[in-house]
Amino acid sequence: VVNTTTSVANAVNPNMTPAEHQDAREDIMKQYGRTSKALRGMTEDPAKFNADELKKHVETLKQDPWGHFPDTAKGGDAKEEIWINPAEFQAQVDKYKTAVSALETAAANATSIDAVKAQIGDVGASCKSCHEKFKEDN
Repeated sequence: VVNTTTSVANAVNPNMTPAEHQDAREDIMKQYGRTSKALRGMTEDPAKFNADELKKHVETLKQDPWGHFPDTAKGGDAKEEIWINPAEFQAQVDKYKTAVSALETAAANATSIDAVKAQIGDVGASCKSCHEKFKEDN
């Protein structure tokens, strides 16, 4: 079973249907994708750096879709491997959370993109690593 611990703001409704879980996790992942694109834009063009926007993007990345992977909500873009090997999936989740936490710490006082480039790269690498193992059609 995947760890479903979530923050109060991201509490999972226990009455959600499997389809609602799939929709919720896919919605959060799409938000992650838009945020990743915006962060990549800042790294590619340092003139686009905005500390307040960076902090908002970090808040988006802190959303917790992991509670939306119960055994009852298999499918969507999620590979069966998530439920076959939950320890490996949880290790990927933990890697992501660690990378986002490091980005949040760096972003707190960042005055340029250079202060957070490495952490943005680590978040992106974490996403890619998990998607390669656990997402369909990569």
